[in-house]
Amino acid sequence: MVRRLLISDVSPGEQDWSCKVCVVNKLDAQESKTTPGNKYRPIILQDEAGYKVQAMTYANEIDILDNKLSLNATYIITDTIVSIPRGKLVLPDERYNYLWTLTRKCTVADVPDDDGLQVMQEPKIDEISFSHFHKYINTEQKISAMAVVIHKLPRKHIDSKNRKIDAADIVLVDEQAKPVIFTLWGKYAKGERIELEKQLAAGNFPVIFAKKIDVTNYNGLSLTTQYGSVIDFDIATPKAEQLGQWALSNSVTLHSLILTNAFNDAYLKLADLSKEPFVTISNVKSSSIEGKRYCIYASIKISTKVKNFYYIACDGCWKGTAHSLGDEFECSHCGTLKSNCKTKVYDEH
Repeated sequence: MVRRLLISDVSPGEQDWSCKVCVVNKLDAQESKTTPGNKYRPIILQDEAGYKVQAMTYANEIDILDNKLSLNATYIITDTIVSIPRGKLVLPDERYNYLWTLTRKCTVADVPDDDGLQVMQEPKIDEISFSHFHKYINTEQKISAMAVVIHKLPRKHIDSKNRKIDAADIVLVDEQAKPVIFTLWGKYAKGERIELEKQLAAGNFPVIFAKKIDVTNYNGLSLTTQYGSVIDFDIATPKAEQLGQWALSNSVTLHSLILTNAFNDAYLKLADLSKEPFVTISNVKSSSIEGKRYCIYASIKISTKVKNFYYIACDGCWKGTAHSLGDEFECSHCGTLKSNCKTKVYDEH
């Protein structure tokens, strides 16, 4: 006998079950990072209790399941494959840690409209101010932020083991004119990047509202898209209009931020350390909280007995690089061509 279960009751190895779910989102098909050429498309399902699951469709079965499952419609689904996701896949519901795979062997039964499920709205993610970004570094907690886009950096991709991954770095500011880099990955580095480049080329400073994004410690502090991020351009709110007017009135200042690479070292510029508690080094050593950040007062001493301390960096933007001293390369951050690695020298005497 087939049992009717909620999403939360379904685990790998479960047999003879079905689940009544509503299709709440159908994301774009993407190419596998580990197996180039293989495509997948995630579909987000929600049950009557509000639990969500990410259901994956693959290869030539993407179109088959796409035709069977309509957005906002309700179905009884039976015989999906339930598994533990590999890697750091961000799932739509932190309460449910499994992944469903839908194939043509699954039973998908229509549910009449009068017995359909109502889509439950996601909890609102609070908008975070620039000065509080540092509190969310590597916490895996998603944030939202409204900002002005003032520039796009040259990077278009990074090299992975198997292929090039699309990546685009844009520079955001708030009304305090303190910039931060926001990295767009994958599909965002194509669609949204093109729209932003058009507006910047036309002399505009577009206002965006980025939702479900991460704060990372890349270059000290930066923002990044992740699976499920949303970037809105057409924001009809008083705050967005005010931010756009502020950008137009301060265009000279914004251009100066670009020319001086003021977006470097965003952590030091954005974090108000005067309001942060300072601790001793012994407090840090005794802490068992992995990834927690601390503020300390300390002096730096280089213990090695070499006279010179080298920092290998691009001579255009002084970003660190893995290149060797004297190499010529194109900097992926500022676009400087044939940049020579230089050193900053620390002399003990």
